[in-house]
Amino acid sequence: MLAAVLAPTRAVTERVPSTRATSDVASGTATEPKGVSKSFMSGGDQPDERANISPLSIASSLKNLLERSRVEIANSFRVRQWLRSKQTVYDVFLRLKLNAGLDESLLSPHFYTWINFVDIFNKHHPNNKVSAALVLSWTYTDLVLARKSEALIEKSDQIGTRLAREQREKWRDAKHSADAVFELLKLHEPGLNIFERPELNAWCKFVLFMERENARKVMASVVSRYYSADEFDKLLLGPKLDRSGSQRAFVELGTAFVRQQSLKRSSNV
Repeated sequence: MLAAVLAPTRAVTERVPSTRATSDVASGTATEPKGVSKSFMSGGDQPDERANISPLSIASSLKNLLERSRVEIANSFRVRQWLRSKQTVYDVFLRLKLNAGLDESLLSPHFYTWINFVDIFNKHHPNNKVSAALVLSWTYTDLVLARKSEALIEKSDQIGTRLAREQREKWRDAKHSADAVFELLKLHEPGLNIFERPELNAWCKFVLFMERENARKVMASVVSRYYSADEFDKLLLGPKLDRSGSQRAFVELGTAFVRQQSLKRSSNV
């Protein structure tokens, strides 16, 4: 019966940004359009597209370009100053007042200045690298960061993908087990429907990241410590939930639990 519920459900995979895209997010810049028509380059007989560009449009574009250049130069100068004065990643985080709330921080233009500083700092200190996710989890907890990262990934926001990856690596470096991360994200609390929690996705991705071939076996083992077979069945077969934020987790964890129960029944025959 459970297999019938799981069969039509499609897993959602996390997009992995290209190196160029990640660089653009970190620096807060984007690739400029070429803005030159083929007819102009070739000298052909096509209508002159430049005739439709007003002087006001040109002036506005130049103003925006100059303003962006000014901001980039100012940020670059500040980053060099911070490096010379031996500011840490956390020092700059506080200096830019990014500790006033995670949502507010992500909306701040200073956030990407800080991300840029993190990248440059780590290049200058390869033996003492500090990830953005580490600082954010210190400040806002792993649960809040995981939940926000998953929400950003749902919107195809590349910074969410980066933060989620860094958080997994942080847990790995801290030698956290699948069970430890399950509790860290408070997925073990009584009366909780874990499929309503986007952080379940973060946990499943961590287990897949760490265990690979044995991931589903590990997932089922951890979940069975907190849910009986009947309790888990009720979660899978209960009221239809908005699982858009935990689609992959629903498939992975549901399949793992069904397989575990099938093996138990086979061994009892």
